[in-house]
Amino acid sequence: GTVSVPKNLGTPGAVNSRYRTNNGPAIDEVAHWPPVPAANQRALVTARVRDPDGLSSVVLRYRVDPATSISSVTMRDDGTDGDRLAGDGTFSGIIPGQSAGQMIAFHVQASDAHTAPQTNRFPADATTRECLVLFGDAQPAGELPTYRLWMTRATAGNWISRGTAHNAPLDVTFVYGNQRVIYNAKALYSGSQFSSGRYTGPTNNLCSYALAMPEDDPVLGTTDFAIEFPVWDTHAQREQLSYWLANRLGLPSNHRRFIHFVVNGWTAGARAATYSNTLGQALTAQIYEDAQQPNGDLVEQYFSTDPDGSLYKIEVATEQSSVFVNATLEPFLTGGMKKTARYRWNWRKRAVNGSAHDYSTLFALVDAANATTNYTATVEALVDVDEWMRLLAFERMVGNWDTWGWRHGHNIYAYKGVTTPWRLLPWDLDVSLGSLEEGYETADLFDTPGDGRTINADPVLKQMIAHPPFRRMFWRAVQDAVQGPLRPVEMNPVMDANYALMQPAYSATAPGTSALLAPEQSMVSMPSLRSWITNRHSYLTQQLAGVNAPFEISNNGGNDFTVTNQSTVTLLGKAPVETAFLRLNGSGANTAVTWTSVTNWSLSVPLTSGANGFSVQGYNRLNAAISGASDSITITNQP
Repeated sequence: GTVSVPKNLGTPGAVNSRYRTNNGPAIDEVAHWPPVPAANQRALVTARVRDPDGLSSVVLRYRVDPATSISSVTMRDDGTDGDRLAGDGTFSGIIPGQSAGQMIAFHVQASDAHTAPQTNRFPADATTRECLVLFGDAQPAGELPTYRLWMTRATAGNWISRGTAHNAPLDVTFVYGNQRVIYNAKALYSGSQFSSGRYTGPTNNLCSYALAMPEDDPVLGTTDFAIEFPVWDTHAQREQLSYWLANRLGLPSNHRRFIHFVVNGWTAGARAATYSNTLGQALTAQIYEDAQQPNGDLVEQYFSTDPDGSLYKIEVATEQSSVFVNATLEPFLTGGMKKTARYRWNWRKRAVNGSAHDYSTLFALVDAANATTNYTATVEALVDVDEWMRLLAFERMVGNWDTWGWRHGHNIYAYKGVTTPWRLLPWDLDVSLGSLEEGYETADLFDTPGDGRTINADPVLKQMIAHPPFRRMFWRAVQDAVQGPLRPVEMNPVMDANYALMQPAYSATAPGTSALLAPEQSMVSMPSLRSWITNRHSYLTQQLAGVNAPFEISNNGGNDFTVTNQSTVTLLGKAPVETAFLRLNGSGANTAVTWTSVTNWSLSVPLTSGANGFSVQGYNRLNAAISGASDSITITNQP
């Protein structure tokens, strides 16, 4: 057949749609100094402006928000009136000092000297968007970094009136520390329907924020930020402590750091008394956290050798306010084919490579997880099972029941690389370490009948955890935590350091008040959090004792024995959960054994005539030989 070729093949060598006989001045590197001016201190605005036709005017235009009348100041490049260096192309203008709490909105306007002059602005669509500077902004006490968000009165009013579920970003100015200003950043609410129902405005009740920096002006190497406060945690550090534990267990973990977050001069502490969570707790938290989220940046961080795979957010689908459909690996079929619609809202694609509608990779995982033959090998061919069991064990160790693999079907991310297997990433640990329900310090690790706290919302994942070789991996993670970072002697110093860092913020006087906003008594000594960790560690230690086993070959009580004219024999044995691999007779390769329970294994070996010596050595998950994990036996095969 023939291919239809359009007459217009594009614009190489021809005028395109962006062509202008005169485009007007280029305006960039706009900034004001100091970034956070004191009350009545002048603010110097600078901008780099250039045009091949020369410039006829450069003007700083500003208004005192919320007024709409605009004042104009001629910007200079002659080394006077605040301009540092004459003729360097950087123009300067001064905004007069303002009283504390006064917001100034400004833009820069420049016209060229062309015969048909053009005028440009920064921001290009001013006054729809503007640059902001707040005078006399609050400086919180202590050494925590300070993030500031400035918005006009009109933007704040729009934010309040449009509803908490609205996801269109609003124009704001972001200030990092007291030294860097990013104009035309974007902001909106962040959080689930459970928290956002208590949001009443960006400077009213405590709320979480999603921020986006301009693509050409990243901060700390990224353009996306989640700013969160401890909705359930009167100690203000449980979630960060949980991620610390995940990191110590070798799991991907989201970095979080404590910050002050000041919105239009209002600190969290000045607003905290107006917020109570669903438990009726009136929060006094005065600090926020800059919370890393699973996204393309995190994929690059943890999967740098295979970053072009697919990232999924495992989430419940909400059909009504009280009807939730959990994520699961169950097969849902229509006419013998996977029903894509059933999975789409539970396995939400993030950092998409390829088509957002292609779920074939997920469907292959569903098939493997439901395999009826060669189950172990089929699952391990697609899944990093050791990592999955390690993360699922971690979630239960810290009592985070609000997750896939426990009571609900959400709050975990999954990543499938192009060449690497499925991995899991923790997310949303805000109910961990007893923050919402203290009783979980003695919650069973598995789905014990009658224990309503241990319901696994996904029966397929429940089956995977129950499979003996996989459950051993689960227990191995518990052992690593109990013998390592979950010990109070390791966690307590981290809590103490966090508290010392936060304590000045809780001792400071809030703007507009005379009373000190002291931390809750539980924050001072943290008996609740400390006791929860101590009790959880003690409970898990007891549970581990129930699966403790010696390393041994069990045939004939471990004694040598004789058989008659057999070509094979099945070696039986036991091994502690620390044992990840077995090697037979000094082999350099791991031996494939069948785990018949959490402690018991079997292995079919060939026999020759006469004495057959067998020795077995155990290795840990890092393929290092375990001291004392070896045994041997001699089997004599008589004709």
